[in-house]
Amino acid sequence: MNRIRFKNGSYQVLHTPNLVIFPSMELMVGNWEDDELQGFYVEEYNNLSEAQCSAFQLPDIDWYKLVRMNVDHYHQLNKIVGSLLKKYNFFANKETHLMRPEELKEVTFNRVLNFGERYTTTYNMNDIITINIIDPWSKNLVRIANMLEKEPNLRIFNRKVYWDKIIILTGETELGLTYEIKLFPTILWRWAKWTNWYGFTNKNENQKAIEQQRLKAIELQNQVDKGISIR
Repeated sequence: MNRIRFKNGSYQVLHTPNLVIFPSMELMVGNWEDDELQGFYVEEYNNLSEAQCSAFQLPDIDWYKLVRMNVDHYHQLNKIVGSLLKKYNFFANKETHLMRPEELKEVTFNRVLNFGERYTTTYNMNDIITINIIDPWSKNLVRIANMLEKEPNLRIFNRKVYWDKIIILTGETELGLTYEIKLFPTILWRWAKWTNWYGFTNKNENQKAIEQQRLKAIELQNQVDKGISIR
């Protein structure tokens, strides 16, 4: 069953809100951007038979279809962003990622458990498609973000800035799946890679060390930003 996983000695069952659409499409992307789509939770059972009894009462979730439906959009977004960077002579690096079905399932379980009642697909699951843009200078990232926001085909509807350095743009595909474009200064990108903390939501036992490294990275980035920037 695609609603069940075995983790830490127990069988977990993912419960999702009931939508008034065809059951097999219960978690499909057409309602991904709905802020009111809440009520996700995970139940735990000691044995598989109990977990199956619970899961069999719910429509199945086709994780492969969720990803497969967005492969073309992933390539299209990647092409648009790459063309814009080239058109306006930005030499920033670009890294892209499309979650694998098994990765999507695992991440969904983890985030529902982490956020509980606060979990929504719009705000907590908008990185199935991710485009990372990395540039040595923060000023260039601001220019790039402004440029991307003006591109109607990207359908960007939200912008957040972290520590006055990292910019997160959220857009949606034609199917309504939300995705992210993350713009990192090079030093903070290395910090993010080191912590494996792209989503800014994962708890970590070494939080103190992560925070210390973050402050050092920001200090170094400030020094870089004081210099002359090159597009």
